[in-house]
Amino acid sequence: MFGLKVYDETGTVILNSADFTYEVIFNTTLDWTGVNFDAESSYTVDGFDPAACVFCIFLETPGAYDPEDGDGVPPLPYIYPVTSNVITLRRSTPGNTSTKSYANGVYRLIAFRML
Repeated sequence: MFGLKVYDETGTVILNSADFTYEVIFNTTLDWTGVNFDAESSYTVDGFDPAACVFCIFLETPGAYDPEDGDGVPPLPYIYPVTSNVITLRRSTPGNTSTKSYANGVYRLIAFRML
């Protein structure tokens, strides 16, 4: 069971999971530990419609990352604009070779369809 509550600055619930229904249509992990700036992965998600679906990325396990290279936590993968039902992720923005901004770790990828 998934749940969500969003509160405003006064503590009033402004969004509750009872206000809407959603279905998980895609759930996988992406292991991008180590250094490979050009790594790219594409996923075809059956039933994914950008107008009615959401794609989320969560860091599950940070990879080896030197805090002196950035903020101490690797960034999330770069998501190309979603076209149709194909989602493409890249370890860093195209052309980037900075160790300060490449994804490094194990990520959970989830797509939801709002019902």
